[in-house]
Amino acid sequence: MLHIVYSGIKRATVEKRRLLIDSLDSVFRPGNVEKSSMEIEFPHLFSEENIHNTFYIDDGTSPVSQASVLLSKVNINGAVLDVASLGSVSTLKEHRHKGLSTRIINEIIRVYTESKIDLLLVSGEIELYTKLNCVKTGRVYTGIAHDLPGCKNYTVKKTNIEERIKNSKDYQQIYRKEKFRYLRTEKDFKTLLDSVWFKRIGFRMELFEIKNAGEDLVAYVVAFNKTGNNELIVMEYAGSRRAISSSLGKIAEIMECNTIRLKINGDDIEFLDICSSMEIELKEGNSQGTVRVLNSKSIFQKLEPLIREKSGSEFDINMDADESWSFTPGDVDKNINGYAELTHFIFDSNGLGLPLMFTDDLNYI
Repeated sequence: MLHIVYSGIKRATVEKRRLLIDSLDSVFRPGNVEKSSMEIEFPHLFSEENIHNTFYIDDGTSPVSQASVLLSKVNINGAVLDVASLGSVSTLKEHRHKGLSTRIINEIIRVYTESKIDLLLVSGEIELYTKLNCVKTGRVYTGIAHDLPGCKNYTVKKTNIEERIKNSKDYQQIYRKEKFRYLRTEKDFKTLLDSVWFKRIGFRMELFEIKNAGEDLVAYVVAFNKTGNNELIVMEYAGSRRAISSSLGKIAEIMECNTIRLKINGDDIEFLDICSSMEIELKEGNSQGTVRVLNSKSIFQKLEPLIREKSGSEFDINMDADESWSFTPGDVDKNINGYAELTHFIFDSNGLGLPLMFTDDLNYI
């Protein structure tokens, strides 16, 4: 049997970009039946500007295992964190079960911890990630509604691609007022609004503008459903909660669906209250995928005002040993062991319970 000598972990270059994308497509889009590509589906992740954040191992000639990261900033109720979104983890079939993906992800954790990135967001929750201290966390409610009434007091309009691109700045201005969100530029919006999310075969995804009686744009909703499925899933929304809730029935009607599903941040009290008053069923759960704190010192510095507000007092956080911390607000002591427990402590409701932004599809990476 031929003995394969694998390379060390390498970072991609623009020259290697096409080779890496082709290798990735052979795993996730074999046969390319739908004439799609991971490059098209995740335009930010595999752009020339970001390709150096792809890490891979080769067999001497070709890449056999890889993972990619998109670096972003997020706003959590005024605190700005640096996050690394990890996705497109793949290994060619004949090279699996050799620990290659684990090696790559460990290197990613090391690199971005040293770069003072605060959080690692992961698209999955399989053992590959959980054994590296990535955990399910973040308080999110899923609202499920059936046969909502039509819209009153607001105008709902389904947009086309030209309108989406033309009005991207307007959407960005509404989105940036959200308390829990990624920091997106108008350029980011244009990329997202012309991405494959709106073109997927077998799916229908639309952006709806919501205007008040004065014809002012007060909110938008992005929603999709699978062909033949009468459940509509809201992927994103921003703006007036009253306008959004009042428009859900009309949006479902336009999309010819009788059930609508959306997520609500656990700290979005206004929206939760509105949904309850509309008798929308609410189920508590976690954010999509898994999360891991990378740099404990950096994240506590950035979250200090929120933590003081939550704990009701000044606090100290000290690293007692490798992967061991003590948290002391007032007279209360909390000993924390390991990054999984640290992540739970910050974002779980039985810890500090700080909110997370929506992590679905790693913010359309």
